[in-house]
Amino acid sequence: MKRIYSLSGLVVFLLTLMTSPGFGQSTKRILKRMLDAGGGKKVYESILDLTMTGSVEMAQQGIQGTLTMYKKEPDKRRVDLDTLGMVIVQAYDGQTAWWTNPQTGNVEEMSEQDTLSMKRQSLPLVAYEKTVLASGGERRTRKIRNHIHL
Repeated sequence: MKRIYSLSGLVVFLLTLMTSPGFGQSTKRILKRMLDAGGGKKVYESILDLTMTGSVEMAQQGIQGTLTMYKKEPDKRRVDLDTLGMVIVQAYDGQTAWWTNPQTGNVEEMSEQDTLSMKRQSLPLVAYEKTVLASGGERRTRKIRNHIHL
């Protein structure tokens, strides 16, 4: 439960960073302070799996549901949306991205673009090498300190 609150705080902090000018602080300094405030990089590196839950409401359509996101290091991710009596699943197992088509109920492999997006979202929470996914899906890395993925 404490990790969920910490990660929620981290998300709010990152959103705040995106909307504020930063007042001349370097990215390195901001990320280091954020990591330190959350317990340090060792705390984030020790998180091997993560489950986040929440509720979803689309008021204009009158639709409500629950959303559960599972993440397992180093590169697995699953999102379940439970609404209208069905569960819509999007998942990435480290190699293949798939989803449950809500219109047919069939499990289908995702498009190349959606697969690349799922790969990016499945990267470690704290990465000290920025992983760049090229259009062909191959991974290229370059060293960047304190690079954070959520």
